[in-house]
Amino acid sequence: MTIAAMTTLKRVLDVVRAEAPELPTQQLHALLVIGLDEGLAVQDVQKRTGMTNSSGSRNVRALMEYAGEGRKGLHWVDWKPNPQNLREKHLYLSPKGKEIMDKMMKVMEG
Repeated sequence: MTIAAMTTLKRVLDVVRAEAPELPTQQLHALLVIGLDEGLAVQDVQKRTGMTNSSGSRNVRALMEYAGEGRKGLHWVDWKPNPQNLREKHLYLSPKGKEIMDKMMKVMEG
């Protein structure tokens, strides 16, 4: 990796940190996977990131509007139930999630 690539990566992380200073790397990883292939199930995100079931679910929930147990999430990701299996959730970027992804892409594009 070149110095220029590392500098760009740092600038992307700066964009994310400006929006969510305490965002764990696993949540950023989940956001990127969802943003690159919207409509995935939570289990797909878990497989693609290598997270365990509990860790994957927790990290995806933190990206949603409500992180669970009365905690507010970032609301970067929304879900819709699968009509064929109501227990399965399909994940999509929320308008706020699309905005943060757009900001990251603009930094990447220079």
